[in-house]
Amino acid sequence: MWWRALGVVMLLAVGGSAVADSASPPPAWITVGFTSAIQDPGAQVGAFQLNFSGALLSAIPTDQRGDVINKLFRLLESSDDNARTAAARALAAIPPNDRRAEAIEKLMPLLSSTSSPLQTSAAQALTAISIPPGDQANHAIDQLLLLLKQSPSFETLGIQAAAARAMGTIPSGDRVHDVIDSLVPLLAACRA
Repeated sequence: MWWRALGVVMLLAVGGSAVADSASPPPAWITVGFTSAIQDPGAQVGAFQLNFSGALLSAIPTDQRGDVINKLFRLLESSDDNARTAAARALAAIPPNDRRAEAIEKLMPLLSSTSSPLQTSAAQALTAISIPPGDQANHAIDQLLLLLKQSPSFETLGIQAAAARAMGTIPSGDRVHDVIDSLVPLLAACRA
């Protein structure tokens, strides 16, 4: 068990410099340490929080990604906002592909959270996942509209920016006027 802790410490010490160049994959020893850390329930949240720009998640072999996505889904249901935020950020970095509908379903309730970082991370994950047209798109638009209609403030600025970006990736269909109407006040607030 001590070697996993050592791996996380080493990841902290050199991980940032080792994966700073997103064009090159992280060294194998970092990938092995990260993979071990996400297998350990006690280290999962920390490992996902330390995931530098998604490079480590993208280095996980394709045949193991399903297991990682299962772990992320479990963390999204945690009562710990930090764990849920880390899981949402990780989902933004690792495409759920054929499990996209399930990922969207798990992320939607996070938009109603009282935690600003959690709401922002959920909106960013929804942006990365790309919601297809249909019922989920309409539900996502409803949730994102609520975030966009909050009074603009320093605290809500990041949430609203993430919500606006997510809104830009969702096919709005006949709801385009609702989307535009929610964005106009934000633009006016930016001018003021």
